[in-house]
Amino acid sequence: MKQPKFFSSMVATIMMFTIASCGDATIEEPQPVGQITQEESALHSSCTGSCWDCYQYVKCRLDNNLPGYWGSIAQKRANINTYTPSVGAVVILFGSGYNTTYGHMALVTSVTSTHIYVDEGNWNGTCSQGRSISRTDSRIQGYYKR
Repeated sequence: MKQPKFFSSMVATIMMFTIASCGDATIEEPQPVGQITQEESALHSSCTGSCWDCYQYVKCRLDNNLPGYWGSIAQKRANINTYTPSVGAVVILFGSGYNTTYGHMALVTSVTSTHIYVDEGNWNGTCSQGRSISRTDSRIQGYYKR
């Protein structure tokens, strides 16, 4: 019997998590300081049409409530108003791995003592939820908090 297409990727994902959890060391991630609620996360489904653009995706997630236009990295940096991450803030990223003209931005959905977790558009060409970024990552330029 032929397995559905999603089956092989699901098995690969399970195997990846199994391999990642093997070994003698146990790494415990600190508990999040805050998290986007399930209702807020459900709103993201209406933003999937904006997955091609990090700005449009974050703008959609924030109910079109961003000041001005955030096209270039200079425009994104001009909106930084804090260097402290918090749930609901927009993180501005620039450097290796990010576009040198536009940079990148994402919505912070959870914060721990060591990491931020983000939802974003145009990460590897699609929407991404729950990607972790170290709080000490030098590519973090700052945050915009409404």
